[in-house]
Amino acid sequence: MEQIQFRLLTAREIECRIAQIKEKGVQLLLYKDARTDMALLDETVGPMNWQRHHSRDNANCIISIWDSEKGCWVDKEDVGTESNTEAAKGLASDSFKRAGTNWGIGRELYTAPFIWIQPPNCKIETNRNGKLVCYDSFEVSEIGYNDHREISRLVIVNAKTNAVVFQRGTAPTPTKAEQSKAEPKAEPKASTTAPATEIQKKLIVEKASNEHYMEIMQRYGASLENLTKDEADEVIGEIEDRNAANPAPVVCERCQSYITGVVLPDGSTMTGGEIVGKSKLTYGGVYCWKCMKELKRASNKRKAG
Repeated sequence: MEQIQFRLLTAREIECRIAQIKEKGVQLLLYKDARTDMALLDETVGPMNWQRHHSRDNANCIISIWDSEKGCWVDKEDVGTESNTEAAKGLASDSFKRAGTNWGIGRELYTAPFIWIQPPNCKIETNRNGKLVCYDSFEVSEIGYNDHREISRLVIVNAKTNAVVFQRGTAPTPTKAEQSKAEPKAEPKASTTAPATEIQKKLIVEKASNEHYMEIMQRYGASLENLTKDEADEVIGEIEDRNAANPAPVVCERCQSYITGVVLPDGSTMTGGEIVGKSKLTYGGVYCWKCMKELKRASNKRKAG
């Protein structure tokens, strides 16, 4: 069997679910519908080349894909959890979606950023039982991915108001054809043939990813010495745009998990970048919020002892 790679999910194939509600806002999670898994299996391997089986009263699901080279079915299995409504049906659906994730369908959703929506972008109420509720619904209007199949751009709107309530990452750079249609023709700038400065060359080498650096070398004759000062300025701007759209994930030095934003007890939030800055300043290293709390507890114990 050739390696199977399911395409990345589009914005219309991704759903938003409220994971938790607090007085200061709501947290959203991204998920996929079971019909999306069915559609991508049909699209990628063909409707006659996959099958599903459930066991343990729908708790487990196996998705099998036919390997024509080996002449056998290849299985991947996972377990689901019951939903609040229609428990049996929800359990079957969840185990099926999780088995689909084992095959790679929608696995990119695990790279989603921490999504926190605050009023007035959402309406939080207290029901008759004194419980906080939010009846707003949210939709993914835009999504983009980097070369590692990680989410690099995400825009979420309130389905009732159609207002943008969450935005992360930058929009894709328009093509030259799109730019020429959208922008009036400007007077040509006076160009210079002065060579790129040493500072410009250093910035390009330090900031460009290996893959992007090779693209630049191919474009300008395999040497930075061929760059003019104007061309170097253009390349540096391109590098900064690409790095902003595809920021490198930061890993905690202690637990090796990705550092993401958190909601504080007072309802305010801290981004992953803010947590990294605080950990460097306080503990001299790069730590996630959970590990910082553990380090603080350990420090307090030492002081008390």
